[in-house]
Amino acid sequence: MISNFLKLNREVLGLNRRNQEYVRPYNSPSSKYIADNKILTKRVLRKELIQTPEVYKLIRTKKQLQFLDWNSLPKSFVIKPNKGTGGNGIIVFYGKKKGKNEWIRPNSTTMTQRDITLHIENILEGRFSMGSKNDTAIIEERIKTDPLLKQYSFRGDRKSVV
Repeated sequence: MISNFLKLNREVLGLNRRNQEYVRPYNSPSSKYIADNKILTKRVLRKELIQTPEVYKLIRTKKQLQFLDWNSLPKSFVIKPNKGTGGNGIIVFYGKKKGKNEWIRPNSTTMTQRDITLHIENILEGRFSMGSKNDTAIIEERIKTDPLLKQYSFRGDRKSVV
């Protein structure tokens, strides 16, 4: 069983090898700059008439965060850092607790408005971004998993994918 795993592991293209053998040699620095910036990527894709999830809010400063109209957010949405890497800092919300400012995550736990505010502050401070540089928080539409892909995903937890 372990030998089968090792054989399979040799065939998997790892992140470092992917970057060294494919991303670096075949993409210009300006293309990589766009790809590393979710907001710029969305602009380029929309220009080419390629649909992307709707952006509800861009939060660039803590002052903007203070004035966020929480009631304007849909029950289901995603928060992510603009320049985050490896999926770090992304939080998915499936719904909202009735009568409360608490949102439900895929694993059925909840986050309060204060919890979410602290997370967005971490994004703004660059905790999840490349080089730990200040970043922008994106609040956008949650895309529902296509029924064909559901067998590979469990409640949005990418670690559970086999």
